[in-house]
Amino acid sequence: MAIECIRGGELSYNLKKFGRYPPGIAKYFFVQVVDAIAHMHSRGFCHRDLKPWNIMLSDDLADAKVIDFSYSTSLYHDDFENSPDILKGFLSGTRQFMAPE
Repeated sequence: MAIECIRGGELSYNLKKFGRYPPGIAKYFFVQVVDAIAHMHSRGFCHRDLKPWNIMLSDDLADAKVIDFSYSTSLYHDDFENSPDILKGFLSGTRQFMAPE
């Protein structure tokens, strides 16, 4: 498997550079991100650090790609309950983007 080179930049960078996207384009990227997360969940994994810095845009700015799986973990109950960070009471992810619960 080859690693894809993505040169479109982070979503956060593109938002700063170009401002808000029109609703249709924003929805298009949102659907792609939701599809990527749904695929992860179908494989039994949770990202746990989804934020604009972890979404890259393709070279032509046409596709969104989810990156940085360093905080991802298994969704399976036994694995999740016994993961090292849960056992230590450690919160994973970026505080501003964490779910309140």
